[in-house]
Amino acid sequence: MLQRLPIESATRPHRSTRVARRLLSWVLLLALAPASHAAAQADPFAGIEEMVVVGTSAAGLMQSEEVSVVGFDADYLDALGANDLSDIAQFTPNLEIRTPFAASNPTLFIRGVGLRDFNANSSSSVAVYNDDIYMNSPAGQLAQLFDVENVDVLRGPQGGIYGRNASAGAIRVISRKPTGINGGYVNFTYGRFEQVEVQAAAETPLVDDLLSLRIAGKMSRRGGTTHNRCGDVKYAANPGLPPLQSFAQRVHNFCFNSTVLATPIRPGFTVGQTPPVKEWVNDVNNWAMRALLRFQPDVLDGMDWLLNVHGGQNRGDARQFQMLGAEQGRIAIQPTITRGIATRDRDNYIDPDNQFRTPGNTGLQLDGLPQSPFRGDPFAGDYNNVEKEILDLFGANIVGDITVGDWQLKTITGYEWNRRDVELNLDGSPYRSLEPTLKNTSYQLTQELRAAWDRGTGLNAQIAAMFLYEGLNVDNTFSLTPFDARIQRYTLWTRYAAVYGELEWEPGEAFSVNGGVRLNYENKEINLFSQAVNPLFQTVIFTQAEKSEAEELGLAGDVTLSYLPTNDVTFYVKYAHGWKGPHINGGISNPTTSSETPLTEPVKPEQVDSFEAGLKSLWWDSRLKVNGAIFYYDYNDIQVFRLRNSSAGVPVNELINAKDADILGVELDFDVRPFDGIGPEILSGFSVYASFAWLKSQYTDFVNVISTTQDVVVGGQLQKAVTQSTFDFSGAQLINSPEFSFVGFAQWMVPTPYGSVTPRFDWSFKDDVYFSPENSPLVGQSALWLMNFRVTYRSPGENLELSGWVENMTDQAYTVDVFNLARFRRSILYAIGDPRTYGVTLRVRF
Repeated sequence: MLQRLPIESATRPHRSTRVARRLLSWVLLLALAPASHAAAQADPFAGIEEMVVVGTSAAGLMQSEEVSVVGFDADYLDALGANDLSDIAQFTPNLEIRTPFAASNPTLFIRGVGLRDFNANSSSSVAVYNDDIYMNSPAGQLAQLFDVENVDVLRGPQGGIYGRNASAGAIRVISRKPTGINGGYVNFTYGRFEQVEVQAAAETPLVDDLLSLRIAGKMSRRGGTTHNRCGDVKYAANPGLPPLQSFAQRVHNFCFNSTVLATPIRPGFTVGQTPPVKEWVNDVNNWAMRALLRFQPDVLDGMDWLLNVHGGQNRGDARQFQMLGAEQGRIAIQPTITRGIATRDRDNYIDPDNQFRTPGNTGLQLDGLPQSPFRGDPFAGDYNNVEKEILDLFGANIVGDITVGDWQLKTITGYEWNRRDVELNLDGSPYRSLEPTLKNTSYQLTQELRAAWDRGTGLNAQIAAMFLYEGLNVDNTFSLTPFDARIQRYTLWTRYAAVYGELEWEPGEAFSVNGGVRLNYENKEINLFSQAVNPLFQTVIFTQAEKSEAEELGLAGDVTLSYLPTNDVTFYVKYAHGWKGPHINGGISNPTTSSETPLTEPVKPEQVDSFEAGLKSLWWDSRLKVNGAIFYYDYNDIQVFRLRNSSAGVPVNELINAKDADILGVELDFDVRPFDGIGPEILSGFSVYASFAWLKSQYTDFVNVISTTQDVVVGGQLQKAVTQSTFDFSGAQLINSPEFSFVGFAQWMVPTPYGSVTPRFDWSFKDDVYFSPENSPLVGQSALWLMNFRVTYRSPGENLELSGWVENMTDQAYTVDVFNLARFRRSILYAIGDPRTYGVTLRVRF
């Protein structure tokens, strides 16, 4: 697997003046904040991760219920330093969220089920809901994780209320709602890499017992974590040394192109002058806000209306990657690094800190073949193109709850809009080569209606309907060489409708039966325009236009039987059928290929049949909680991407259906508070939580056929010869599905006359992860431990809280995601996770 070697962090320049200005501005902000709040008494064990139940409209901590959910409350999210959903994935068994870009387009997997698609029209197998609104566009799925009440991760296919494209499961982010009580808080964080973060919320009743308002916001700033040597003035002047003997000379030659011939670098680089790009990259710069207006008139048997208006922006750097040279033949199953040419990409670039001599080499030749991005410095590189990822988000929704006798009616109306504009340095080098510009705008309209009936007689039911419409406009440009650029423009419309019904019957106190079914209808239509041009001579190579449409009906549903022999023990068995709608490849730059199937051909819906048995139990006067589940998935028509060669000889991504995969898993959670109510008072606040997961996943029927086009001479004439190579991935591990996971924390709240002090230690272990069905160690992340530590002081009145924290304590270097471009560019790009960070957080409640 990938080898991670110790590295030394580069020395950062001194920026004390800027830091002082920032600190002063935030001190003034704190001083001007309103100050009236009656602090609520805090639960010393708040934040314990446990199984919760998600009902028709809300989540509750009900251990006796049979629905399995991993829950994170606000304290747990604070302890993890979670800024978006991807931060909770490392600390959740069987949840994988990969974010190779700055703030958009994640890929999500639960229990090995998901789709690794980074396109603007990505259709995830994990449904993401922000306050009851299904987020169809991947651009906005990571936002709004601030001032939240809790986050629920529903593991397993969802066929009911949260069943839209939820063949893997669902994630619900639930924000704090107005309570009609004056109050608020301000969080201020300062940390390594000049991290400055402010989160604040305030609420007030506008009309007592009728109308209330809550406003919350968050702003995050952090300097770059990666040193861009092309932006460092010390490399601008020519040292005049032999490149094999001088690291500085190699960097100078690559960044300023003064002594070697290569693809022209970005305009503006002049030998000896200050470089025109940033020296520190991969920074963070975003903000988000939310306003909630709650109307609770005393009408009928109860009425509650909530208006939610929210938005935000990201202006942080587009991701800069670590480049590793590799090669992969057109019919090779895996990339390799076996000879000297493989250490350099198509433009003859190699990361200078990956150049070394093999043991025993006494000559000057740098002949080492690095097998991972951690051979050198994973937080340094040479980048000519450092642009922002521009992301704008806006949304509004209104949710109404109406109670009439035995009926509860709910209406959810939502609108979401986003715009993304980013130029990626996808060659990972200082040369002008693969630097695509991705632009897309989307909006969605959703409407849900739910009606629940419960007479309290052991029989209750609900019916629901949902409609979604999304319009997506994409305008991408892929600059492949100075002589070849591909323009891709398309519009895609998604129309989705569903009806759902559920019935729950409790014939006795010890038994219950719950079943539901959801009928899904989905229609997608894409209109694609593609063009290849020669930017140097302003000529058109080819133009193509394609149209494709998919329309499908499908069923999803589940049935659960539960048995409660005692009030503290629940056994359940569950069958669920998950359905995810058809999908169309959104990364097409030339629709026509040498194969008979066009790249715009939609793929069939994927389906999951899940069989699960579980136990939820409390022991030792509720001091010990043990929850567990064992499950088996029959995973069919899996939507995956494969590579095949186009008529132009360029490998392209093709979306296909793999026939079948099997997944077998076990999950166990332990929550123990050994001294609660029986030991010395000083020990009563000690608790330990541990969660373990084992996941055995494999493709059982996945055959990949790659067509290869070559020029051959037949009878003195040049002709195209098409050959096919067949690769059988049956038996390979599914992507983003580590076999073993082990996460947890230990904390101890120590009371003192002057408040409480709580040290807390979080850990996470996840086994080997692959990002492609080839299961190549070069395209994955080896087994990884991550550890966090936090110490929190709370004042006696709970209105003041001060924390010191360290994240990634061991400074572990690891990959967030990997792009394998070995066939196309003789390179592999690695998105590197954050190094060790540390800082302090002050919270003031009013």
